Amino acid sequence: MLFWLCKETVNKLELLLRSVHEGRGVEEASSFARWLNFSGLIKIFEAYPQPAPLLVDGAAVRRLSSEVEAACGVIFKGGKMPYNPSTSRIDDANAKLDILLSALAKNLTPSTVHTTAAGQPALTVMMEGTSSATSRPSLHLPG
Repeated sequence: MLFWLCKETVNKLELLLRSVHEGRGVEEASSFARWLNFSGLIKIFEAYPQPAPLLVDGAAVRRLSSEVEAACGVIFKGGKMPYNPSTSRIDDANAKLDILLSALAKNLTPSTVHTTAAGQPALTVMMEGTSSATSRPSLHLPG
């Protein structure tokens, strides 16, 4: 049980540290690290260390907790944060996709006409919309 508590605590601290480095969840990370220090859980890990494979290393948990607190402190004191830390990762991905799709739309040819042996258009691909950023291809069959 002690191994499981230690392992999950380390996993949570590592997740929070990554979030803080991205400028996200700083309040949550700071609160958890401070709670962990005052809860006595680290002292229990330090009092009952266990070797691998069921590793319980209180000193490592204390170092990681201190690292999370220090990273939060840098941000709280006006340290460097990403441009918009409140934007979710999905919003970031959507913004990048919009840029890529806009660039791709600019590179599309306006229309292509293929003719049959009889000289009639077989298939016409035309762009709909007024700007290339909002244009999308549509197919028009003859007739």
